[in-house]
Amino acid sequence: MFAKLGISPSVSTMSAKLRVKNGSTVIANKDISISGTNVTVTGISTNSALESTVKTTTPTFSWEISFDGGSTWQAMGNSGPHTIHWTFSTPLSPQFKNDAGTTYAALYDLALQKACGYANGSSNSSTVISNVNTGIDGDINYNPSRSIGGQHLLTPTPPWADVNAPTLLTCFAAFFGVLE
Repeated sequence: MFAKLGISPSVSTMSAKLRVKNGSTVIANKDISISGTNVTVTGISTNSALESTVKTTTPTFSWEISFDGGSTWQAMGNSGPHTIHWTFSTPLSPQFKNDAGTTYAALYDLALQKACGYANGSSNSSTVISNVNTGIDGDINYNPSRSIGGQHLLTPTPPWADVNAPTLLTCFAAFFGVLE
């Protein structure tokens, strides 16, 4: 995670601690140095895994700061809701490309959204794969006699009419590191 802090009035360099909470649970702490009127803090890591299932969540985080080593905390505000897609591992890269090498970030995001939605909070990889396959099967009308030609996969009218199912299966499976 990262945070951009606006400081008023301007301060000379000072140390502080930053804390992030999801509800009442502290999910991250970071020692920081602040100065001036704007500070960007990068590399804020969570203390532990926030989820153990494949799904999408939209948490709102509370941000707090301490100037006395963490003895007392002052609220700085909230951020969110943040859309977070939880998978078993880091999605494979690179992003999806057509035959000409053009990448489609929107397709990558849509595949991640759909796959996590189909998984429906499962923590069992066999169930996730089965749910994703069933979800894709219900969303795709596959007709091998009709080509989409040079169209982008997101162009056809929902529910993704005439899209080549194996291509999308590969996209969804990429999020789980399993190609079946």
